[in-house]
Amino acid sequence: MNLQTNYMGLVLKNPLIVSSSALTNGVEKIKKLEAAGAGAVVLKSLFEEQIAYESNHLDNSMAGDYPEAYDYIKSYTRNNSVSDYVKLVREIKSSVSIPIIASIHCYSSEEWVGIARELQSAGADALELNINVLNTDKHGNCNDVEEKYYHIVKQVAKAVSIPVSVKIGSQFSNLVAVVKNIYASGAKGVVVFNRFFQPDIDIEKMTMISAEVFSSPNDYVQSLRWVAILSGQLKGSLLQYCSPDIEIGIENAKNLARIKIFQHPQKSGLEIVAHESLQHILDAFIPLTTPSKRLSFKENRLMTILHHAGAHLGDNHYDNIMQVLDVISKFSDHQAYQLAQELQGNKVSFI
Repeated sequence: MNLQTNYMGLVLKNPLIVSSSALTNGVEKIKKLEAAGAGAVVLKSLFEEQIAYESNHLDNSMAGDYPEAYDYIKSYTRNNSVSDYVKLVREIKSSVSIPIIASIHCYSSEEWVGIARELQSAGADALELNINVLNTDKHGNCNDVEEKYYHIVKQVAKAVSIPVSVKIGSQFSNLVAVVKNIYASGAKGVVVFNRFFQPDIDIEKMTMISAEVFSSPNDYVQSLRWVAILSGQLKGSLLQYCSPDIEIGIENAKNLARIKIFQHPQKSGLEIVAHESLQHILDAFIPLTTPSKRLSFKENRLMTILHHAGAHLGDNHYDNIMQVLDVISKFSDHQAYQLAQELQGNKVSFI
């Protein structure tokens, strides 16, 4: 069965993407994931907090006595951490053929753009922005928090040419609106949902500990529900997000096409012929979808056409029909008419 799919413009051999985890933080591990059949890999996230933590745990006495040296060492720690991640991206890209998606989590706006550019230069096929803005201000406005997400996405999307996705949590007052605005800000995909660190208390030792970090088999239900809700929500026109002059220009072009092209008598005549042609094409190809059907010489030649178009029929009748319809739906009016003529014996060139 052909499982090839498209994710943010990346062609994947299948939709199995290994998410950011300890399984994706090394070259050898990712080689094994590719060998096991992964369609793509999201690298273990680079966390700006971790870099800052390492920098802040330097010898603080140096800050007072040798401030310039202290600043230099902090800068070196940051650059070295990012450099290690960039090096990892380069090594992985030279070792595997599947798409590699770099993942970053920053809390200062200037770092998002700088690190994103470095990862693109290293060869990352896409970026996953691991964003988590935690609002603990009782006077805070939820719109202000959401705007931080949109600002980050806009800045990164403008700075790089590779596709950008955003990994978010589920705690939004209107998740559909947030995803729509993330999309409008330049993201090509949204990953639902992030798993955040959850604290717990060890009542025996009276200390704070990490709660259960591993997922359970039922955790997918929430993501499944929201994928179903969000699916198809963002397929509208992007004109509403454009400036008025761009919208007016595109509308004028569309009106010109309606008047000069779509209403032209030849176009109308061709559509009528194409509609008739579609019936001939369906009559020829749909019988091929029956599993284990014994094919005639002509049907074998038709099957060759389907194979060239990327269809690979198997034992699932419904899947076979959907593949055939997918192939036919890509025909232009001219192609449909030409093929129908050939199927009726009026022309010979296609079969």
